[in-house]
Amino acid sequence: MSQNPYAHPGQFGIDGGDEIPPRPARTSILAVFSLVCSLICCIPGLGLVGSVLGIGALVGISSSKGRVGGKGLAIAGVVIGLIVTTLWVFGAYGAASIAARLMKYEGVVTALEQGDVPAARAFLSPSADGAVPDERLAEFAAAIRSDWGGFSRGPKGLLEMVRWYWDDPSTPVLIETAQGDLGMHANALFPLPLAMDGGRPLFFFVMDTQGGGSFPQTLLNLGFERADGSVEWLIDPSGP
Repeated sequence: MSQNPYAHPGQFGIDGGDEIPPRPARTSILAVFSLVCSLICCIPGLGLVGSVLGIGALVGISSSKGRVGGKGLAIAGVVIGLIVTTLWVFGAYGAASIAARLMKYEGVVTALEQGDVPAARAFLSPSADGAVPDERLAEFAAAIRSDWGGFSRGPKGLLEMVRWYWDDPSTPVLIETAQGDLGMHANALFPLPLAMDGGRPLFFFVMDTQGGGSFPQTLLNLGFERADGSVEWLIDPSGP
């Protein structure tokens, strides 16, 4: 039998040649998206999205019989995504825990409204307690009632607290004003919006960070946002 002159031995399965080789593998789009999402670690939740996409990419790659590549990218996306998600979870838990403790400061506002002087003084540091007579506490409580009425409630959790901050466009200006009043104690300031009968003013708690003791610390000073946009302090911060 004459040999086919157009045949090429060793190709395409003719005359004992190998099978048709598979096409070169393309990179999985899911694998690429997985790594990109996982690397954008500044946005909460994208790490988890990256991990899910990476797992989907690995499933697709394993069932493609070599036609789709990118396994390394997918594995990197899954691992990085899980690490980023874990960090976000622990960070969110820590922030929520700290916020829950700091929100206990609303108790001093409740004590002032109820005229419970001993309970209000329990929030003050020894230096602040000695500098504030009972008459000043009563005067400060009367100023709060005059501008905002009675105390309603504090924010229910970290997310609501953050939303209350952003709902009021004057919040950054008020915080800057309060920090300017405090001078060297500006870094110890904790602003907290509280729901009152007449609105949600900011209250300013100045923590005694050098006083030791349990967290949250006692207060060196206490202020609140007045209806005219100024800040009134329990103790004049410009004094000695």
